Amino acid sequence: MPFIFEGEAEIPSTFKAVYEAPYKKVMFDESGRTILTLWNHHSLNITEEEYKKDAIYFVDLLLQYKATNLVADNRGNIFPLTSEIQRWYKESISHLIGNHKMHKWAVVLDENLLLYNLLDEVSSRAKNNPSQKNAEFRFFTNNQQALIWLNR
Repeated sequence: MPFIFEGEAEIPSTFKAVYEAPYKKVMFDESGRTILTLWNHHSLNITEEEYKKDAIYFVDLLLQYKATNLVADNRGNIFPLTSEIQRWYKESISHLIGNHKMHKWAVVLDENLLLYNLLDEVSSRAKNNPSQKNAEFRFFTNNQQALIWLNR
């Protein structure tokens, strides 16, 4: 049985799935060099170890597909971001994503302020990296808005 991901209906058919777990789907559009992530409510049930492995694998996907644009739809991400996980992410992952040469980063959120703060840390680290000085980072409330902005 396929898993349901909020916002998936908003995604153009040019995006093809490259990774899928019960809690997360990653899609790639080769023509726009864009990686898109979708989360769902199953993220509540993953362990901290699974979250860490997933974050590391996501960085690997960015490198493998040479993505220059990213849409991170985190509306369905309800994984509890403990202070320990936030610290690990800042120390282990945010600099890896920040060092990747992205042109545009679109983040789709609801009112999850903890997640906003964590993603803002990734944005700050990217902006402080000389190779990312021209990268743009914006927050959105749906995928359609994010994709329109990416394709400008």
